[in-house]
Amino acid sequence: TLTEMEGLQNALDHEAVKNAMERGTIQEKDQLVATATEMVRLASDNLYSHVLDRSFHDSLYKIGRNNAIEQMIRSYRFIQQEDSQNGNDSIWLATIPQHLALAQALKDCKLAAAIQAIDEINEYGFKIARK
Repeated sequence: TLTEMEGLQNALDHEAVKNAMERGTIQEKDQLVATATEMVRLASDNLYSHVLDRSFHDSLYKIGRNNAIEQMIRSYRFIQQEDSQNGNDSIWLATIPQHLALAQALKDCKLAAAIQAIDEINEYGFKIARK
């Protein structure tokens, strides 16, 4: 069910965030911040990029250096985007600030803030999927 998928997504994302914080290099974390910053810049013009969003999440999972988690998440991470209403990508603009908060929290080694940001991103996506 969607609720079960949400629980699994959250558990995997929490572990991925923890791994990225512990295992990611400063350069990798800086690149994640740069990607999120570019997402924010585009959002200021009311533009959303699936490419940057996917790149952000792919990088997050890759720097965690756990192939099993990365492969499991990749298999269904973007189910929420497939459910966007009439292809209206602008609905995802609301998640952009949380991407930057997540990247910055990873860089600053603030696990609680990073978990909160990924939870907000997921909650928003699953809320849309339920509609």
